[in-house]
Amino acid sequence: MSIDADDTLSRQLQVGWPIYTEDGEKIGEVKDVRGRYFNVNAAMEFDYWLAMDTIASIAGGRVTVSFRKDDLGDVIELRLVNAVR
Repeated sequence: MSIDADDTLSRQLQVGWPIYTEDGEKIGEVKDVRGRYFNVNAAMEFDYWLAMDTIASIAGGRVTVSFRKDDLGDVIELRLVNAVR
C-alpha cells in the first residue's frame, strides 16, 4: 500500500469503529489513528497498533483487516520486530 493510500485510510477511520478479521472475528475497535498506524482497543487484552496496510476494506463504519484471527499474534509480532530495526 502506498503512503498516499495510507493517508486516505487514516482520514476515513473513525474512533469507535469495530475491527474484524477476514474470517469475521471481531478483534476490537479503533481507539486512535496516527499517521500510518491505528490503535486497536481490544476487549480484555492489551491494546496494540496495526499498520494501515493491514486494512482490507472499510465499509459502513466497519474495518476489515487482511488476516485471520489466528494470525493476529504473528502480525503484531512482525510489526514490533520491524519497528525496532
